[in-house]
Amino acid sequence: MREYIILCGNNFKFIIFGLSSGIIASYFSVYNNEYTGLIIQGDFSNEILYKLYKCSIYTIIFTSLRGAIFTYQQKNMNNEMRLQIYKRLLNQNSVFYEKTSITTLMEYINNDVRIVSNMISLYINVLSRSIINIIITLYLLYLISYKLCIFVLILIPIELIISKIYERTYKYLMTGIDELNKKLNELIHETITHISIIKSYGVEDVCNEKHYEINKEIAKYYYKESYLYGINAFINFNLPIVSMIIIIIYAKYMLLTKGLITFILHYKSLIQTIKDLINIKNEMTNEYKKPYNRIMDLLKTEEINGGEYIPKKNKIIPSIQFKNIDFKYYNSPNYIFKGFNFEIKANEKIAIIGSSGCGKSTIAKLIVGIITANNGIIRINNIDIREYNNKWLKSRIGYVAQESIIFSESIANNIAYGQKSYNIKDVKKAAKLANASEFIEKLKDKYETKIEGTELSSLSGGQKQRISIARALMKNPQIIIFDEATSALDPYCEEIVQKTIKKCFTKNKEATMIVIAHRKSALELANKIYKIEDGKIKEQK
Repeated sequence: MREYIILCGNNFKFIIFGLSSGIIASYFSVYNNEYTGLIIQGDFSNEILYKLYKCSIYTIIFTSLRGAIFTYQQKNMNNEMRLQIYKRLLNQNSVFYEKTSITTLMEYINNDVRIVSNMISLYINVLSRSIINIIITLYLLYLISYKLCIFVLILIPIELIISKIYERTYKYLMTGIDELNKKLNELIHETITHISIIKSYGVEDVCNEKHYEINKEIAKYYYKESYLYGINAFINFNLPIVSMIIIIIYAKYMLLTKGLITFILHYKSLIQTIKDLINIKNEMTNEYKKPYNRIMDLLKTEEINGGEYIPKKNKIIPSIQFKNIDFKYYNSPNYIFKGFNFEIKANEKIAIIGSSGCGKSTIAKLIVGIITANNGIIRINNIDIREYNNKWLKSRIGYVAQESIIFSESIANNIAYGQKSYNIKDVKKAAKLANASEFIEKLKDKYETKIEGTELSSLSGGQKQRISIARALMKNPQIIIFDEATSALDPYCEEIVQKTIKKCFTKNKEATMIVIAHRKSALELANKIYKIEDGKIKEQK
C-alpha cells in the first residue's frame, strides 16, 4: 500500500473522492437488484417503484462522478509519474546508462508509466467497488435465506480454484514465448537496420527463413493458448448457469423458494463482481507486473546529485588531479585504467593522444562526470569533484564531443543551451569566438533560425561542430575540453575547426584547455603533449 501511495503522489485526494463516489454508487447499484426482484415478483407498489427510481438515479450520478474522477486522476497521475521517472532517468550513475538501452529508457517514459498509472487507477476503482458490492450483496442474500447464502459460499470457491488452475496452466504452457518474441524483435530490428548489408550479400532468403522458423515456434504457443482459452471460456460461461440451476434445485428441495428471483439476481451480480476481481488480478499478474517492478526499482535508486560546495569567489583554480583511478565499463571485463595518476596544472593547454580505445575520451568523460570512476579520486582545485555542487561545477566546464549534438531549437537557443535566460550579445560573442558567426549571419533568420528539417540537413559537419564549440564557450568556462572534436569531419571542415580550437587556446589564457585526438594535428594546438598507452600516460617531448 505504501508503494501505491508513493506512486499516487498528489493524486491521492482524487482517489479518495473517487472511492467515496464508487462506494455510494455500489451501494445503490446492489439495491437496484433488490427492488427489481420485487417488481418481477409482482410488487408494483408506488413505494417500490419510487425506491427503484431513486436508487437508479443515485447509481447513475455517482457512477458517472466516479468515472470522471478516476479518469482525471489516471491522466494526472500519468503526467506526474512521467515527471518523476524523467527526473530519475536524468540523475542515474553511468553504469545505469551503460546497461540500459535507449529503447528501454524510452519504454520507461512512454510505456511503463502509462501501464502503471492505468493499473493503479483501474485496480483501486475495481477493487473498491467490488468489495462494497460483495459485502452488501452477501448481506442481502443472507436476509433472503441464510441457508441458500451458505450454499452459495460453498460454490464460489470452486470458481476461484478453477481460475487459479487456469492461471497456473497458462503460465506453464506459455513459458518461453517471451524469449521467442524478444528473439524475433531482435532479428527484425537487426535486419531492417542493416538492410544495406543484407542486400549487398543477397541473403534476403536466409533472413526470411530465420524469421519463418521463429514465427513457426511462436505459432505453436498461440495454438496452445487458444486451446486453453477455449476450455476456460467453456467452463466460465457454463459454470454460472450450472451453479444457478443447482441453487434452484436446492431451493426447491429445501422449500426455500420465497424471494428466489431476487436471490438469483443478487447471485448473478455477485458472480460477475468476483469475475471482475479475478480478471483484473490476472491482468496485473500478466501485463502490469514487469512494468510496475521496473518503475518501482527505478524510483528506489539513489539519485546522483553531487555535493553542495561552491567556492566563495564563485570561481575555481582549474587544476585537475587523477589519484589512483580504477575504471572499466560495465560490459567490459578489462580495466581501462588501474591505479591511474595524472595532473593537469591550472591554465595549462595540453593535448592527449593515443590509439583508438586507449582511454583518451574516458579521461574527458571522467572530468565532466558523464562516467564515474570505480575507485580513486578526481580533484579540481584540490577538491573532490563529488563535493562540488554538480550544476555549479558543470557551468564552469565546457565540453565539445566528437558528435555534434544539435537540438530542435533556434541557433541562439542551441548556443545558450541549458541557460534559462541569456543576452543575445553573449551568444554572438561566443559564436564569433567559435568562428560560427560568419555563416550564421548569412542565414535568413540568422540566430533565430530553427535547426530542424531542411535547415539541419543544410548545415555541414564543420558548421554543426562550431555551434557546439560556441555552446561550450557561452558559459565562459574555466576548463574547456575538445574530445575528438574533429575526428568525424572531412579534411576541409577539420581544418576550419582546428583553427577554431587553436583560436580558443590563444584567447582563453585563464582557462585549462584539453584537446583529445588520435591524430598528430593535435600537436600544433597545445603547449604539452601526453600520450596514453597500456593505461599509462606519459608526456611527449
